[in-house]
Amino acid sequence: MRTRRRRAVMRHGAPGVPESRMVVSNEKKGVVIRRRRPEEAEAPAEVGGADDAAKAAEAVRSDGTVPPHVASSQAPSGGAAPVERVVPRGTRQPLHSRASPHPQEVAGLAPVPDRPRPRVEREKPAVRAPLPTEDDFAAMFEGSEGERAAGPAVQVGEKVSVRVVSVGRDALFVELGGKTEGIVDRREFEDEEGVLTVGVGDEIQVHVLQMGEGTIRLGRSLGRQGQGAAALEDAQAQAVPVEGRVTGTNKGGYEVEVAGVTAFCPHSQIDLEFTADPSEHVGRSYRFLVTRCEEGGRNVVLSRAALLREERDAAAEQLLETLAPEAVVEGTVSRVEPFGAFVDLGGVDGLVHVSELSWARVEHPEELVKVGDRVRVKVLRIEETERGPRIGLSMRALGGDPWDEAFERYQVGDVVSGTVQRLERFGAFVELMPGVDGLVHISELAHGRRINHPKEVIAVGEAISVQVLSMDPRRRQIGLSMKALAEDPWVQVARELQPGTRIQGTVASTREFGIFVEVPGGVTALLPLSELPEEEKASWRRTYAPGNAVEATVLHCDAERRRLTLSRRPDDEGAEQRAFAQWKQSGEAGSEGLGTMADLLRKRGS
Repeated sequence: MRTRRRRAVMRHGAPGVPESRMVVSNEKKGVVIRRRRPEEAEAPAEVGGADDAAKAAEAVRSDGTVPPHVASSQAPSGGAAPVERVVPRGTRQPLHSRASPHPQEVAGLAPVPDRPRPRVEREKPAVRAPLPTEDDFAAMFEGSEGERAAGPAVQVGEKVSVRVVSVGRDALFVELGGKTEGIVDRREFEDEEGVLTVGVGDEIQVHVLQMGEGTIRLGRSLGRQGQGAAALEDAQAQAVPVEGRVTGTNKGGYEVEVAGVTAFCPHSQIDLEFTADPSEHVGRSYRFLVTRCEEGGRNVVLSRAALLREERDAAAEQLLETLAPEAVVEGTVSRVEPFGAFVDLGGVDGLVHVSELSWARVEHPEELVKVGDRVRVKVLRIEETERGPRIGLSMRALGGDPWDEAFERYQVGDVVSGTVQRLERFGAFVELMPGVDGLVHISELAHGRRINHPKEVIAVGEAISVQVLSMDPRRRQIGLSMKALAEDPWVQVARELQPGTRIQGTVASTREFGIFVEVPGGVTALLPLSELPEEEKASWRRTYAPGNAVEATVLHCDAERRRLTLSRRPDDEGAEQRAFAQWKQSGEAGSEGLGTMADLLRKRGS
């Protein structure tokens, strides 16, 4: 059928394909007619119009010859014989090639000039990959099985980070990487109440305990998977923790039952801190590191502190990556010292200075915190040192600043009450409210007294009333005064101690020019050396030692200048001086002086 169709095409042409677009070739199985390639196509004729070109094409026979009537009717006037070209059957030469005349030329039409046709780049069809064969499937399957069998490059005892992919009743299924999975005993991640502390998707740190054919067993410590001295030797060599139970104490430490063997743990290795009561560890189960395993398991030494230090360092490294100043965190008081309290933040300790415990004054941190207390603190600073990070913390920063409230509550001139907190040589600090202290300067303690130390006037813990003299919010200072609320003693002294009055006092101090004496009324008087009797001047320092009682006569009192002068000279010797002092104090002396001798005689005669 196909052969007949090919022959029909050769005789009559392919339907729908003009002969000018066809190429005939002879292949192995017969004649093939195909479309002409773009490079074999002829340029269309333009001379004579489209109708003439169509008629000329129709006049050409299928075998490439022109009928005689067409050739004679269209022959040139020169009488040239018609040209007939026969294309041998079975060749690949096109019917209208460049070497042969164009049909229009054969038909006697005007020759067609050559016109280049644009070359159209056709998109090449995509090359399909060959379908895999059975051998290819076998090779891929063997590669997948090899990859699964190889798994990650881990060794027994190695500490790895894995991800929980499934939770079973007795085990956790984890992914080590790639397509390799492992098994972890579920009880290792349960708390004391049996509640699982991890879930699907969590990252956990475990040790490779056993690698079997297709199974990898992991765990935090060597538990029931290993028993006997051999298991402990492997645990020591691979640094894998073991789980043991403290059964008792002895002179140097603790007896621990682990892997069916009785081991020893020194006192210093049971915890990071000193344990005052060793019995508190008896009956508890811990994870240990095997530090020594000798004599076939008869000499096994364990350490829990080494494992705790390793865990603490890992936690500290993770904490320091996120910890920053101004952060508020929780911690546990680990140690209390006179200068402050150390707080464990989870692997790293910070210091709360005694001044940062509270706004109120704290003599010792034990007044507020003790070891084991859970506290909230604010990070003030983090300093890197050779011995590690130094973290400054504060508890009082989490509360309101009492100084802001104090400056709103008090004003200059207010009279307030407070308690004496401490005494210094320059004055006394008085607590007005928790965290706010004011200063009573030594000069503001009392009127008219020379005070060497505030303890001469007040005592710590005494409740007093003071007046606000000054306030400095920027420097957080409040100035107070006690003497501003007391009556000025010089008013009473000027009224009661007139010249010639005999008084008793106590020697306060001595100088080269005289003796200072404390007299009733809270004032200090001066007894000049010139006012001592002649017999006392030679040994006056021994006679008038500080603290000795002394009796004297008021010689002069000046309340405005706050001066009180005494005398111990006999009455007849000091009478003139006392009379002169009274006259001067009365104001009878004028600016003109005493006058002339005649004025004095005239005044006496009158």
